[in-house]
Amino acid sequence: MTLEEMRAKLDELGIPHDGWAPGGDRVAQPPMIDRYKKLLVQVRSLLEEQVKEDVKRQGELHAVLQQIKHGGGVSGGS
Repeated sequence: MTLEEMRAKLDELGIPHDGWAPGGDRVAQPPMIDRYKKLLVQVRSLLEEQVKEDVKRQGELHAVLQQIKHGGGVSGGS
């Protein structure tokens, strides 16, 4: 694959290939790093929400388990 073919393929995929992104006071970084950062922030957000749901569900299941252990919440003396 020639250099021009490679550039055309990168353009087709939407991947910048025109050099390093300016970093201001920061260290220079490849342009793809910003995309990865955004994706990782989204993944972190999704995982945090999933953990919240899992903790809530764990609490609910623990309550059910305690009810089962203690006779299912049925009261009465026979």
